[in-house]
Amino acid sequence: MKSYEIVVTADTNDADYIVETSVITEEELEKFKPVFDAINKFNTDLGNKWGHNWPMHDRTDETLETIYPDVDPELLSWFDECFVPHSGECGVHTIESIVYYEIPVKTKLV
Repeated sequence: MKSYEIVVTADTNDADYIVETSVITEEELEKFKPVFDAINKFNTDLGNKWGHNWPMHDRTDETLETIYPDVDPELLSWFDECFVPHSGECGVHTIESIVYYEIPVKTKLV
């Protein structure tokens, strides 16, 4: 099974970006497709009044479940815990990008 690196860039406060890079399997990428699709749809539809697609900061009463009611809450929680960066004084409010790429095969020659 192929392994990938997934890079999630998030905004914590006024364009203070943080990045989390993790290993993810092909199977997990497929499982998280509803999360990716929901974020894309939210961004396309302009989402809530703030435009925040991942409201994990302490200045809102919105939750992932209220913003993404059609996505399994356990899947949202799993993605948040394992792949979304967490730091910053205000917490994450927007996922700016999600990129993945296949981990290259390395061959030691000497």
